[in-house]
Amino acid sequence: MEKEQARKIIEALLYMTDHALSVQEIGAVMENKISEQDVRVFLAEISTHLESNGSALRLVEVAGGFQMSTQPDMAPWIRRLFKER
Repeated sequence: MEKEQARKIIEALLYMTDHALSVQEIGAVMENKISEQDVRVFLAEISTHLESNGSALRLVEVAGGFQMSTQPDMAPWIRRLFKER
């Protein structure tokens, strides 16, 4: 599997999930075509990319897995969205 494609797949999985994904879960979804070490490298790359581009999103490690989250300074806007609903 091409590395750029693998990184994109991992980013999409993290964006779409409603819970933290472990390295093993990510590997299983990808049919173990990449190693756990490669998954960790891609996670670090995704995190660095989000940070260096000033994204409103960030990658956080929680409960033994990884999950996309918003930057803390976005909280007032998120609350406003849910208040309107």
